[in-house]
Amino acid sequence: MLSPTAPFSSTWIRGIFLLGLFLVGVAGCTSPRTVQEVARDRADVLGTWEYRTENISVLQHGTLQIMVQDGRLTGRFQDSWRGSLNARVNVHGSQMELTLDRIRISGRLEQRRFTASVRREFWDASTAGSRRSRGYFVARRVRSSSMFEDTRPLGCPSLLREVSYTCSPLVSGKP
Repeated sequence: MLSPTAPFSSTWIRGIFLLGLFLVGVAGCTSPRTVQEVARDRADVLGTWEYRTENISVLQHGTLQIMVQDGRLTGRFQDSWRGSLNARVNVHGSQMELTLDRIRISGRLEQRRFTASVRREFWDASTAGSRRSRGYFVARRVRSSSMFEDTRPLGCPSLLREVSYTCSPLVSGKP
């Protein structure tokens, strides 16, 4: 029997601890995203973007082409100062992240605009450690693109390619 002066048993403490863990686990769980949600997120970013940066010397202004390669989103920067650069692209809802070599651009997508912060890690010999610089990245999508835009590599409409011998990949010449 419990009395006000009796100490809690270890069973009670374990029970309260496990209940707390269960509640934290339930509150932190999210349902997995559907294929349609992932496809919609990708469709919102595919295409050509014009961008400019502030307070960062790594990128200045130019275009960013976001496309799907081998099932993954990739980006190709054409910067006025650095030339051509490749990036990994991750999208989750209204959040997008671009990752270049030691540069991370992450921010929010809103109505064909991407506003983000730029973080660059570099080695500082004076402090014998890593330091970060920050800047801003603003982009506007100027041309949309479809994941399936290039469905006519043989010069034939996709339906004809499957059913027409003249558009078949087995034929050596183009129709």
